[in-house]
Amino acid sequence: MTNEELKEKFNMVSTEILLLDKNVPDKVKAQFLIKQAVWILEDVRNVTAANKAYHKAVRYDESLDARAFLALRSFYSDDKDARKLVMPVDSLYHLNIYMQII
Repeated sequence: MTNEELKEKFNMVSTEILLLDKNVPDKVKAQFLIKQAVWILEDVRNVTAANKAYHKAVRYDESLDARAFLALRSFYSDDKDARKLVMPVDSLYHLNIYMQII
């Protein structure tokens, strides 16, 4: 097993532990998962793995603000309209995402 594979397995296990914890509200779980999906896109550009985290996040909170993820996913899929998905740029976080996909 490579170092990358070991890191991926550890992340999967730690995520599953978090999701099983009844003390963590679903909204927090969703926010964690959407951040994880963004990290996967930014770090390894694995759209398939990022989509899995995104879909889990949406199951926990359907009203989740996923603009950053959707814009990055679109960008890494070579969609020319990716910047439109992060609109409105109403926070520093969304501005950073917007700047990444210029």
